[in-house]
Amino acid sequence: MIGALRCRGPNGPHSLQRCKTVSGRGSRPRLHRLACRAASGDELVFAPDSGSGSGSGLGARRHALDLGMDPLAVGTQVYGPAERLVLDAQPAEAFFGVARTGVAHTDAGFVRQLHGVYGQALEPLSGQSSALLDLCSSWASHLPTGLRFGQVIGHGMNADELAANGALTSTFVQDLNERPSLPLPAASVDAVLVCNGLQYLVRPEWVAAEVARVLKPGGAVVAAFSDACWLERAAAGWLSRGPAERLQLVARLLEGAGLGVVESISRPSAAPGSDAFYAVVARKAPLEDAHGGQGAGAAAVTPPELWSPALQELDGWTGNSTAPPAGAAGPPPLALERWRDAYDMLVEDASEMGIPRSAIPPLPPNAGPEAILQARNHLQAMIASFLSAEL
Repeated sequence: MIGALRCRGPNGPHSLQRCKTVSGRGSRPRLHRLACRAASGDELVFAPDSGSGSGSGLGARRHALDLGMDPLAVGTQVYGPAERLVLDAQPAEAFFGVARTGVAHTDAGFVRQLHGVYGQALEPLSGQSSALLDLCSSWASHLPTGLRFGQVIGHGMNADELAANGALTSTFVQDLNERPSLPLPAASVDAVLVCNGLQYLVRPEWVAAEVARVLKPGGAVVAAFSDACWLERAAAGWLSRGPAERLQLVARLLEGAGLGVVESISRPSAAPGSDAFYAVVARKAPLEDAHGGQGAGAAAVTPPELWSPALQELDGWTGNSTAPPAGAAGPPPLALERWRDAYDMLVEDASEMGIPRSAIPPLPPNAGPEAILQARNHLQAMIASFLSAEL
């Protein structure tokens, strides 16, 4: 076993069995919702095992992408390696593959507060030509009545739950821990919502970078969460923090992706048994702020916004700038896969801008770092030329 979660409190360490387990109330199915709440004064901490044998009996799992070196380059990392661990050893699709349609993950008070925050942040962005991305969604998006979007794209881990969500106009199922890249063009959505989903991301920095990429200039992000979660699927780094630290973590996460935090909301539980409400609202800088006061006639997307962190890291491995990590013989296979995926998404962005696909250099089969870098540089030059000519 890699490690175990313990509660640390004034009475010394003790097992997670003391952590509160909340079962369904009223008409809810009796599926237990394991809460991230410890006894009063306690703190959840991750304690790596010194040995390989005995432990508390709680299984821990290092995520497949945790290779000792990061396959992506991210400016601000909010988790260390041990904080990316989860307790549940089974694949995410096995846990989330069971449809929980109708299960209320938060109470009515939480939903009312979420409506208020969504309404304030989204109303200026709503309209028939607007697009919204609901990350880590389920059978309900909790959008306020009266707000209309031309597209509401839902992401989740269960197709049946997403199909039951009447607010969504399109859906996709994807494990963001295995593949953080979003299948959307750059600057294609007006707002991104994530409600009670960040705690399950073991590489949230990469997801945040993708959120910033697909968000239009001036767009908004609302990340909301309660003090409860599926304990066995949450990242150790989330469980080891209290509410105030989680708010700071989410703010750092969004700021590290280049977004500006405009509001952090902390509303502790109003009564025993009720859900607390926490949220961070952030925005992407408008074009006039991001590009030195360019006017309305400026190009909608400029080259720097198209370069993903994965493609930027190529410079390190190919000698364009910094050297590869010390002692590294070459990039890990998952890094190559991510670079190829990132190039494919750059091709999609270029095509959306109007560059003919016949003019875009294809990647050769099994392309290595040098070939990907050459194709990337060629395509970046094409995009820059295309934009400067205002074609």
